[in-house]
Amino acid sequence: MQKLKKLLESAPQILQDTTQECALERAKDFCQNLLVWNATHNLSGAKQAAQVEENIIDSLLPLAFILPFSSCLDVGSGAGFPALVMALARPKVDFHLCEPRAKRVAFLSFIATKLGLENLHIHKTRIQSLVATQENLAKSSAKKARDFELITSRALMDSKSLILATQEILEPNGHWLFFKGSQSGDFSDFAYHTLRVCARDLAKNLDFGCANSYNSERVYLYISKNLN
Repeated sequence: MQKLKKLLESAPQILQDTTQECALERAKDFCQNLLVWNATHNLSGAKQAAQVEENIIDSLLPLAFILPFSSCLDVGSGAGFPALVMALARPKVDFHLCEPRAKRVAFLSFIATKLGLENLHIHKTRIQSLVATQENLAKSSAKKARDFELITSRALMDSKSLILATQEILEPNGHWLFFKGSQSGDFSDFAYHTLRVCARDLAKNLDFGCANSYNSERVYLYISKNLN
């Protein structure tokens, strides 16, 4: 995890309420367990430790520039990228992971328990069902629905569809954070203000020593719900 260590040294703002030593240890544990599960269950395309580390870095890089947040919903969490990894870095932030596939939910639940991630909440459902549940709670006088300050996704669903599906459960001043490829053509087809950040450029600005080898295709879309 030398690349990850360099990133955390170059961008200490990524971590909150935890130490670099603790975050690195948890990241290593996560990596080892993902590789073991992957060998049997094919949870992720990352089959080697170096590939898992690159995915961890990819998940954490946006924390170097986005605004602080206290709650996050991740759509299509898969093997834990990006939200489970973010939860390692921000243990006092509530992370809700929405993932319908049983094997991935089993892994997420296992690793959350093993690493003691009490800030992680896993929902075995599709985003449409989760939103419907939130809306039903909002109509009830017995319990107020939880809106989120940040909604993230590395899933293949296009950004416009994700925004339409989740805008009712995002706080008025909240943000979406989508992980996209540079050729997706999925950047401007909505009215919200969008900050487009190239991962390689961000890595160069942070100067953590690995920018030239970093994924040149990754683009982060940071989208503000507040139009003012």
